[in-house]
Amino acid sequence: MATAAFDTPKLKSYPVIPLVQAGAMSHLKPFVASRPIQKALGFPEELVEDWQAKAIEKWANC
Repeated sequence: MATAAFDTPKLKSYPVIPLVQAGAMSHLKPFVASRPIQKALGFPEELVEDWQAKAIEKWANC
């Protein structure tokens, strides 16, 4: 059996967590479902006025 071709990093007492950097995810965007999927989920084709409150109300009634 072949051995690993890399060195395993040493474990430390405390993990080193990198700091959050501004703009680290700026290249990402949300996944937007296609119109047929949105329609099957009961979403309107266009955003309606006060859509935030309607979305929260729908989630609260689940």
